[in-house]
Amino acid sequence: MAITKTTVRKKTPTPARRVVKPAAPRKTVARRRTATKKKGMLGELFNAAATESAFKSLVGIGAGYYASEKFVASSINPDGDKNGLEIAAKLGIGFLAATIGKMPNVGAGFMASGIKKMFEVAPGGLGLADGKRTNYLNDSNYLNDPKLIPTNVYLNGYTSAYQSQSY
Repeated sequence: MAITKTTVRKKTPTPARRVVKPAAPRKTVARRRTATKKKGMLGELFNAAATESAFKSLVGIGAGYYASEKFVASSINPDGDKNGLEIAAKLGIGFLAATIGKMPNVGAGFMASGIKKMFEVAPGGLGLADGKRTNYLNDSNYLNDPKLIPTNVYLNGYTSAYQSQSY
């Protein structure tokens, strides 16, 4: 006779099965539609980041220009006779501030001051150094010159009207 083993199972309660109820019909929720409004012209051109960046640039350029005019010009050229040295110093300091100092806006201010000084002292000055302005309406020779204005017949009687303040 052969001996057989029988396995005895533990009797544990079986878990109760969940009864799935059918889902209730969903209520339809009215979704709100948000209307997107187009920004105005200024809203498209300006935003906070661009405005802040522009302000920082302008302050840097202004600080460089002020420092160049106040400190460099007065220390290098106090008498006004070393213009070439002053121009070279302003341009050189502007270049160094922009490259080595990693302050391009301050360097631009120094450069602007140097270029302004260059225009002021240039021979001939490109019309900027002499400071003369020609007021053609007050120049009676200009109005009566037949080469410049061939219609001087019409203007001769009205020259005083053109020169008066009330006209």
